[in-house]
This record gives sequence, structure tokens and C-alpha cells, in this order.
Amino acid sequence: MNAPAVVLIVDRDSHIPTLLDSANGDAPQMDIVEVHSGYQALEALNDRRGFDLVVSEIGLPDMSGLELCRTIKDRRTKGHPAVLLIADACHPGNPVELGHDAGAEGVMLRPLEQITLKSWCHTALRMHELERALEEQQALLAKFLETVRPCSRFAHELNNPLQGCMSAADLLSIHYPSDDRIKTYSRQIQESCERMSQLVNTHCRTLKDLLIAPPSPRSS
Repeated sequence: MNAPAVVLIVDRDSHIPTLLDSANGDAPQMDIVEVHSGYQALEALNDRRGFDLVVSEIGLPDMSGLELCRTIKDRRTKGHPAVLLIADACHPGNPVELGHDAGAEGVMLRPLEQITLKSWCHTALRMHELERALEEQQALLAKFLETVRPCSRFAHELNNPLQGCMSAADLLSIHYPSDDRIKTYSRQIQESCERMSQLVNTHCRTLKDLLIAPPSPRSS
């Protein structure tokens, strides 16, 4: 990632930030924001946009990390952060299953291994970067389709009066068979309308093909 990844750490004793700081040597840099409770985490998420990853303990003093994770995922905001939950090995129930049910991308059990935590965070950040790029491509594609569909309707609406003009010119030549000027004008109108109709039909076919298989946005 070009800019440092923004990581929110929700930890009671500052053990997780220490591990990440010391594990940060040759890896992508992290801009770490540390809080110590679930409500502080929600305040941080509300005050500052653009968190890439939330690493939270499950056992927090005010609200559980599971509840925090569900709240983050329920917001369904564009580019919401990935979530890694940290649980004690003696946590009641199955913390891995509980974490995944809450929507977390991963769950780690204490004692934490520095290399494993480092590897998981960097993988999650890479996946988050790819998800954001995909969302941007989807937004571009939606904008493209929004532009193309009205053009397709306009092409069909234009083709109908062209056909009417061609029919009117044909009737003129039938009703005035001896008037060479009318026959000449009628032929010119029909030829011009025919060329325009062919352009419109070609345009319609092109738009139809684009709507069926729109172009993939180019990656930057």
C-alpha cells in the first residue's frame, strides 16, 4: 500500500500495539490508533473515516469485541474495515466460531505469536485494499450503465420518426409521379433517412452488446 494502513487497536493493556510496532520492520507501515474500550472504538470510527483494519479483544470492559464487530459490520458503509478479534484461550464457548458468526474476518487465540499476528494483519490489509478497488470499479461500471441505458432508449425513439419520414417521402413520389423535383427530393430524403437509420441501428446494437457484456474498468 502506498500510504500507511490505518489500524484501530482496541486493547486493554497495550500488548497488541507493542507486538505490531515491533513487527513492523520491513513490512508495510501502519498508522496505529489505540483505544481501550468498545465505546471508545465506536467514537474513533465515527470521528475518523478510512480505517483499514480493526484489531480488538473480545473481552472488553464495556462491550464485547463480538458486539463491536457486529456493529461495524451492520453499518455496511462503503469500505468498512476488516476485523480481527483476539480471544483468551479460556474464553467460554468457541471464540473462533463466535467471531466468524459476528462477521469477523479472523480470530486469534492468546498467547499471540508475533509473526502470526503480523502475517494475518498484512494479509487482511491487502484483501481490504483489493475490496476497495473492486468497489471503485463497480461504482464506475454502475455510472457507465447509467449513462448507456438512456442513450439506448433515445436511439430507439429516434429510429421511429426516421421511418415515418421515409414513408412520407415515398408517398410524395407516388402522389406526384410526374413531378421530377418532388421525385428527386423524395429520393434524397429517403437516402438520408436510410443512412441515419443504419447509424441508429448500429448504435443500438453496440449499446445492446455493451449492456450484455460491459467493459471491465482498467486497474490503475
